Amino acid sequence: MKELLVSLHSVSGVEGTMLCDYDGNVVCHTFSDSVDEDAVSRIAYAFSLGIQGKWGKPQAIYGTFADGRIAVRIIEKGFLIVIGKITMKQLLLKAALDRAISRMEAEKPETKSVSGGERSLQVAAAKIRLDQAVIDSAIFDEWKKLSRKGSIVKQVEIKTHQGKASVFKIKTKKGLGDAIELNSTAIKELELAEGETIKVTPLLEIASEVEEFFG
Repeated sequence: MKELLVSLHSVSGVEGTMLCDYDGNVVCHTFSDSVDEDAVSRIAYAFSLGIQGKWGKPQAIYGTFADGRIAVRIIEKGFLIVIGKITMKQLLLKAALDRAISRMEAEKPETKSVSGGERSLQVAAAKIRLDQAVIDSAIFDEWKKLSRKGSIVKQVEIKTHQGKASVFKIKTKKGLGDAIELNSTAIKELELAEGETIKVTPLLEIASEVEEFFG
């Protein structure tokens, strides 16, 4: 994955690139030792929070400072960040970012449902990330037993009675029983109600470097 970040250095003025998740955890970067990558990831996170509003989540954020520029591209599971000189051209960088993201998407592993793993669970609201679903740890343990060797379960697909479907990253909690916790915004977008029963299917993925980020 790092070679994708290195490819962005083909744009004149680029001095460093980074991939991190929504929590600011750094996946990989090309910064020199003089750059605090954790500080850069926090800037990206703060930018994304500050601009979200009635227009929804931004696709990209570009900032200009006295001595340089920063570009934050919001992707499926986090941020792709570029810092550079004041001479760094936004249009050229955008084209390079588009190519890098397309390559990332192409390298994502296929997901397959776990045979025999579908469950009917009741919706409950929780203060969690929009892309997360929390299930009982006992259910997750059952899914792991059904998984084939070399594969892992990190996501679930949720299907509603209205025909809507969405994929969420799995989090676990003990004692949750037959409930599944979702962010209240996700519940609204799927036109669900608390207490409603939905079909939940675990998804299998083959472990890889790209999967570790997107999974």
